[in-house]
Amino acid sequence: MGKFDGVLLASDFDDTLYGQDMRIAPANLTALDYFTREGGTFTIATGRAHPTFAP
Repeated sequence: MGKFDGVLLASDFDDTLYGQDMRIAPANLTALDYFTREGGTFTIATGRAHPTFAP
């Protein structure tokens, strides 16, 4: 049993998960890794159409 079992975390993508440099900050990657290793489920929530988001 992980600390975050049963918890879903959804994040907007543009200017929330990644910044103007089009990269996810190392601290955010570390936090997401910890969250998912502890049983959490992470997903992106975006209003973008699939063809513009997928790349």
